[in-house]
Amino acid sequence: MVIKFKDSEKKLLRILLNSEVTYTAEELSEKMNVSRRSIFYLMKSISKKLLSLNIAPIKNIHGEGYYLSDASKQLISQLTLHESGREDCHSKPNLEIR
Repeated sequence: MVIKFKDSEKKLLRILLNSEVTYTAEELSEKMNVSRRSIFYLMKSISKKLLSLNIAPIKNIHGEGYYLSDASKQLISQLTLHESGREDCHSKPNLEIR
């Protein structure tokens, strides 16, 4: 299975991957210089793609913000390491890692 992330999706993933805190939709929209609606669209698209790879999607704590779980961060990092800068994700992560 080939999964391609758009540049804007990769940018949002990088923000969430490199963070130990939650971000509100407003904070993410300011960081990315896009509308809140665009943030929701990107999160939905990313989450759908992550689920297709058996990776937990972006999570939300009501009233606090959005984040990626540590397990998701680890699996996404492994995908990006295997990609060597390419946009495609050619295979599902090894389930033994989970």
